[in-house]
Amino acid sequence: QELIEQLISELAKRYPSIYKVLIDERNHYMAKRLVVIAKKHPEQKILSVVGAGHKKEMLDLLVNYNKTIDIV
Repeated sequence: QELIEQLISELAKRYPSIYKVLIDERNHYMAKRLVVIAKKHPEQKILSVVGAGHKKEMLDLLVNYNKTIDIV
């Protein structure tokens, strides 16, 4: 996990636009979709398989989005 974090940090420093598209924007999109799905189906368990480079930030985003996204 430490190696992955170092590689992602290096990617963000050297290629910020690539980092934004491949990591950051995807994390936000996937986390939002998971929260929407979970709120639409609260009785169901949701399984999501993501790459190791997405795991840490997505866990933080899921907590944040769970508080802010309302399903009507």
